Amino acid sequence: MMVCRDTFIHHFGSVSFKAKPDNSYTDLMSKNQEKFRQKWGFHSGYATQINYALIDRIDKSQEATFKVLELGCGCGATLLQIKNKYPNVELHGMDINESAIDIASYFANAVVGDVEKDLNYPDAYFDYILLPEILEYVADPYALLAGVRKYLKQDGVILTKIHNAMFYEDILEFVNGQFKSEYIGYPYQIPKHHFGYIEIHNLFTRVGYDNIQYIGEVEQALTAEQEAQIDQIIQLSNYDDDAKSQYVVKDYLVICRQHAQSPLDDLTPQNDDFVPQIVTLLVADAIGVDDVIAYIDTNETITQDRSELYNHLAIELYNHEKYDLVLPLFQNGLKWNKANEELLSNMGIMLYNFGEKKLAVHYLTQIQHPDLDIENLIIEIQQGLNGE
Repeated sequence: MMVCRDTFIHHFGSVSFKAKPDNSYTDLMSKNQEKFRQKWGFHSGYATQINYALIDRIDKSQEATFKVLELGCGCGATLLQIKNKYPNVELHGMDINESAIDIASYFANAVVGDVEKDLNYPDAYFDYILLPEILEYVADPYALLAGVRKYLKQDGVILTKIHNAMFYEDILEFVNGQFKSEYIGYPYQIPKHHFGYIEIHNLFTRVGYDNIQYIGEVEQALTAEQEAQIDQIIQLSNYDDDAKSQYVVKDYLVICRQHAQSPLDDLTPQNDDFVPQIVTLLVADAIGVDDVIAYIDTNETITQDRSELYNHLAIELYNHEKYDLVLPLFQNGLKWNKANEELLSNMGIMLYNFGEKKLAVHYLTQIQHPDLDIENLIIEIQQGLNGE
């Protein structure tokens, strides 16, 4: 007798699925997946899924020696693929399901446990900690993110994938009463939390991570019908056209490092030289605009109106000819107060000076009580656009 430990059924080209347009094969597969879950306690699709997007973000040479922990590792498919790519890696994993861990244990230091209660690793041990589609399912994602920091090396990296709750297909399904109820994700149940881009950003910055990078995963190019559906959603929301990308992204990859000491930590928001000091740091490239945004959005000692603060910073940086930093500051100011007329006015004028006439008139026309100069500028821009 020969025992084949690594076998699978190869399904070529979806031939049999196409031969049955009545979805009978798909329905049968779904029923069998549910039978599998009832018997073994986990979703076969999720637990054996390889997160290539996370693996691709590991920045190591093929011969490097480093340590990886995956929480909610399932059967360890992602860990095994990491081992295939980096032979000298040390693999660790945790999952709540014993049957899944039995499989992962063949090639990794995998243990059964609740990721919110049972983490017990040496401090500053891991180079990478992977959280694949797990933060939506735990009771307290803030506590989990804060708790894993002690196990991450000083230059270590958190890699996570989070479903975008603002994905337009999900919104349309919700509106039509088609609620997702299948068992997915860790620990094989429906989500407890829903995150859009802003919630994801706040989640990580509040815990204290910096050097955060967000990568939106888009499945395919939109059809004209899908574009129209997204436009309708935007019309019903408080967002403007600049937020359209948030409805197109299905999942966000989040890459972040431990919080490092920043020059911003030495500033006192109540001092009169607070804004000039930030401007000096930005002009000298000692910090980045993302550092400033994370600092302002999350620092509880800031008592000033944040919308006004962003407006002030943007004007000062415009005067220093740091034009690439101006627009992100204006946009974040609008997130705090989209009716700030002084900010809208300054933003519109600067966009006009940059040659962005359509964007300029978009923001200028949002001013509820424009003065005569703004009214004349709007007319001038609109006449110019009509003549083009």
